[in-house]
Amino acid sequence: MCQRKTIDIFCGTRGARLLSKGRLSWKRWVDLLLLACLLLNTYGCITYHGVTPLSPLPGYPASPATIPSLQPVLEWEPSEGTEVTYDVIIVEGLEGGRLYNPGKTVFYREGITENKVKIEPPLVFDRLYWWSVRTRNGDKVSEWSSYDSVAMYGNVSVTARNYPYPFRTPVNENGLHDDPTSH
Repeated sequence: MCQRKTIDIFCGTRGARLLSKGRLSWKRWVDLLLLACLLLNTYGCITYHGVTPLSPLPGYPASPATIPSLQPVLEWEPSEGTEVTYDVIIVEGLEGGRLYNPGKTVFYREGITENKVKIEPPLVFDRLYWWSVRTRNGDKVSEWSSYDSVAMYGNVSVTARNYPYPFRTPVNENGLHDDPTSH
């Protein structure tokens, strides 16, 4: 199901108070209103195929979530059935953005009995990874899970189909996006 995403901006009495106290100029107020109009016309839809991820959530392929650890715990919705096990794969880089043409496999595990797994050994700082999970129930093996993402920016639509779930590792050991000593 698609959900419209919006952003909360300074508006109403709070915005008026900031404006009257001189903390928010008229130009900035207009800029915020224009941004709000743009963002109110921005929404997206994610459709999952197969097993649904719980953590980390995929977001849009062009801007994956940055996780705080090099040893994340991947978690997904449990499948129904008593004899279900899971296989998980993590690849670094995708050729053509598809799991059926993956880059380097950095983690692969079969026979997982819980709906989560901790990644060992640690991954590398500041890398983009893609993960997917599939189920096994006796002789039946599902397809690798994937998702479709559609983002609308006004009249522009950006679509990504059949992607594994992306995430990015932290840039450094502090989990920061930049060098803390450079400020």
